[in-house]
Amino acid sequence: DIVMLNETWLKKSISDREIIKDPGYDVFRNDRSQVTHPADPSNPNKFRKFGGGVLIAIKSNIDAKVKRVSVRKGCEMVAIEVTVGENKYVFCTVYRVGTLGEANHSSIMNSIKSFYSGR
Repeated sequence: DIVMLNETWLKKSISDREIIKDPGYDVFRNDRSQVTHPADPSNPNKFRKFGGGVLIAIKSNIDAKVKRVSVRKGCEMVAIEVTVGENKYVFCTVYRVGTLGEANHSSIMNSIKSFYSGR
């Protein structure tokens, strides 16, 4: 009922229905861009236009809302909150490029921790 994908390699010109053909699914995605995947600081001319990207697809009959996790740049991330009865569950998928270094990784982890600490 829930599909989570990393390294989707999608771009804006590809519609959600080209990936998940079943209209009974809601699709949430974050495709690679220069904001989510900036140039490698050790080699500013290096930028991979294609690759990365994340997607969550969930059956439309499941109560789900997209949640914003505040991350400045350096990763693709999608999070949804699913309500089942009185319970709420968060599903999150993240893709980051390792060449962006430890500072980028720490920034992303701090953003995720901050998001969950408010729950």
